Amino acid sequence: GGAIQLNGAENSTITDNNVHDTANGNWGIYMFGFAAGNTITDNTIRDNPIGVQLWISSEGGTPIVWGVAIKGRIIKDYSKGGIKVYSGNVAISNNIIEANVIPNPSYSEDSIYIKGDANVTVSSNTLRNNHYTGTIYNPSTNDWSTAAGLSVHDTAVITAMYNSIYNNDFGIHVKHNTANVVAHYNDIHGNTVYGFFFEGVGGNPSSPFDATLNWWGDANGPTHASNPAGAGDRVSDHVIFSPWLGIDPDGNPALAGVQITGPMLIIVAPVGPVPAGGYLNTAIAGANSPDLPYTDTIEVKHGTYDASTPITQPVNIVSEPGSAAHTTLNGNMSINSNGVLIGLPLQGFRMNGDVTVGAGNDAGTSSIHWSDLYGNVTNNGTGTFNAQYNYWGTQLASVIDARTTGLVDYTPFLPKNADDSYTDIQALLAAGVAGGIDPAIDQLWLMTRLGQDVSTFIGYAGVAGAGAFAGAPAGGEINFGGAAGGGGAVEGTMSGTYEIGTPITGQFTITDPVTGDPITDAAVTTSLLGPDGALVFWGCATYDETTGEYVFSIDTTGLAPGTYELIIQTDDGQSKTVSIEVQAA
Repeated sequence: GGAIQLNGAENSTITDNNVHDTANGNWGIYMFGFAAGNTITDNTIRDNPIGVQLWISSEGGTPIVWGVAIKGRIIKDYSKGGIKVYSGNVAISNNIIEANVIPNPSYSEDSIYIKGDANVTVSSNTLRNNHYTGTIYNPSTNDWSTAAGLSVHDTAVITAMYNSIYNNDFGIHVKHNTANVVAHYNDIHGNTVYGFFFEGVGGNPSSPFDATLNWWGDANGPTHASNPAGAGDRVSDHVIFSPWLGIDPDGNPALAGVQITGPMLIIVAPVGPVPAGGYLNTAIAGANSPDLPYTDTIEVKHGTYDASTPITQPVNIVSEPGSAAHTTLNGNMSINSNGVLIGLPLQGFRMNGDVTVGAGNDAGTSSIHWSDLYGNVTNNGTGTFNAQYNYWGTQLASVIDARTTGLVDYTPFLPKNADDSYTDIQALLAAGVAGGIDPAIDQLWLMTRLGQDVSTFIGYAGVAGAGAFAGAPAGGEINFGGAAGGGGAVEGTMSGTYEIGTPITGQFTITDPVTGDPITDAAVTTSLLGPDGALVFWGCATYDETTGEYVFSIDTTGLAPGTYELIIQTDDGQSKTVSIEVQAA
């Protein structure tokens, strides 16, 4: 018996009781028989071997719709169990259920113990302090004695959400392969043996348990052989744990359970059993869910994933820091929401499928950056979709234009893969070559066209002079003078004919297009393209303070006879090209 006992009761409420150290049996509250519509709420039950025990059945086979609701109370200092449910439909929510401070050496304690054919929703509870001082595992019988926050047996069906499960031997323990447990958005940490443990009595489950989107006490996820970086609570085999929450979701630990009060970080990694929808699609579905109401960030570890689940809520999706090239997304991505960001510098993707902004969405609030795009991009929404700073697998704007539909801003685009482009851009910015990302991309385009190497270009900074990378005024004019060499100057230009072995030399001035004043601190490069268009020389012109001219010299030794193009370019993008004939000596 118990201090409070109901047999066959319906539509009853047990509330505002303080059940303490009862001498009437093992249970604080005991309920048996048909119990549809009963509520146990706002009670404090402590110092009883078992806080609440329920044996509930269906009368005449009639289904019970949540026969008992247990909510909003404290159960503590029990020595066997907080709540034990053996049958029926039960909702357990908003409770703090904690075991005795001193573990019972004779019994393994459980905050919630569910057995039989019970169908139970466990939500927003704090389940803690369950420990057993006896032998946890008996190898002769292959049997475990668990002290768990949530212990599930037989054919029970459990949905566990928003629970804080910590400081137990086991966070969640499942025994028998026919039990079905789904657990999301829980804080499972500090459980000393396992965070989620499946004791495979009678064989392995036909499908793994879905424990995705939980916090395991570590940003790298739970400890499992498939997840070598994980340092959180251990999970056993047959538990799906990726994707997981990368931050503690509980915004108010003073309340029972988990209170999500801000955006979540969802980590996706190709470890552990694969969820039915795939790793990344499961993360997208979680971010879409009203259970995660804020603009979450999904961080995708290196690997290959399907990304075909439509995005219906604002979200940021990025790869793990370091590289876009190692994270591949297949499938067509549908953006059916405002406020979607895909990719950051060195956190983009290789995207093999198409990207489509759906009708009715403000595409101007969404973007995709720093990724390698190999599919088409379509904007069926309003506003302009920002697809700048991507590599499209081509250097031809006409090809990119043909792969976009609707208002899609793709310029500036990158001349080579997103990772290498970003690294070069940062090097140019650090050296002072360009005043921003867009000018740096312009410079990178020219270097790529001429086959120039960024590090070599930066190395010429000292040769060009102290102010070389300050930048010339827009439109700085290059004024050619005479040229020495085998063919000499032709009508005051640098065009001429040179014998192999004779250097091509020249001099020129650069003037401000408005004032006509000389510019003495420009960075100037000289490039020589061979008859086949290949770059055969690249260097910098230097400023001669004595003459007020920029001068250069190009060695022709080893060149093949033919017509060459000499390109002079300033750091503001101005250039002039002349033809040079190289002849055999």
